[in-house]
Amino acid sequence: MEKKIIMNNPDVIKGSIKSCQDSLEFATGYAKQLAGGDVELISKAVLPSVYGRHLKECGEYQLQYFRNHVININVQLEPSNQVVEAPVYKFISKDDGLNILVGVDYRRIDYYNAAKAANPFSLMFGAKLNSKCDYMQWGCERFYACVYTSDREDDAMEAYLSFVSTFKYSPDLERKASELAEKRFQEMYLKSAQLAGQAQAFAAQSAAFRSQAVMSISRDLNSISDGIMDSWNQKMASDSRISNNFSEAIRGVNTYTDVNGKSFEFSNQADHVYTNQYGDHIGVSGQGVDETTKTRLNWTEVFKK
Repeated sequence: MEKKIIMNNPDVIKGSIKSCQDSLEFATGYAKQLAGGDVELISKAVLPSVYGRHLKECGEYQLQYFRNHVININVQLEPSNQVVEAPVYKFISKDDGLNILVGVDYRRIDYYNAAKAANPFSLMFGAKLNSKCDYMQWGCERFYACVYTSDREDDAMEAYLSFVSTFKYSPDLERKASELAEKRFQEMYLKSAQLAGQAQAFAAQSAAFRSQAVMSISRDLNSISDGIMDSWNQKMASDSRISNNFSEAIRGVNTYTDVNGKSFEFSNQADHVYTNQYGDHIGVSGQGVDETTKTRLNWTEVFKK
């Protein structure tokens, strides 16, 4: 039987989703790599990079870029906060006393799903009510490092600041990078639209199945005499599990227990059901996902009650 992913995008690499770091955490981690051990923060200053000299314009560009490239399919993503800064941190290596400069053209934007539970697909996706920060995109446009001994302080600072203040990409390189980014965006948009179409088709199929089941049961019950109906009701009242199964059949769902011991319902079109680290539920029809894929996506299989 053909395997079909009912929810989630298998192209997403979960390893690329990392906890947000501020500029100091990011710079400290990089300084430790350069030093090969622990470092101590000595001072902080403003980085005189092109980015650092135009923080207001960079912030406006980041916000406009987000609005022009947000993929609002079954969601309504809105920015709630952004950070643009260009600090330079001076560290000293605890092992050999080397001085290390790390400058960061840092950026971050926080956003949330303003559609919340009003989305008709939110229940199917196991969505929760959103706060003002559901997601963060963060990183740095560039970072600049310099390692030197204390007796070369003046020479190192002069070379470092001269390089940082004049460095910029060539127009051709920036154009090529922009073209690659736009191509990737179009691919992501088409993929998202395809997945949204699959979700809508699945919802329509589930609704049709439930409608047919209700009509069939209604016709059968109308043909049964009152006496048999009373007997049926007594049997249903005395056996809660049969009642639950009957309810599930009408609604086209099965009941599962997640990794936290909580119960939830999922479409009975799925032969295997998984949950990820964010509490989302994913259904797969046909053969289950292999162990390598489950590990890569951080999925855990859950089972019926």
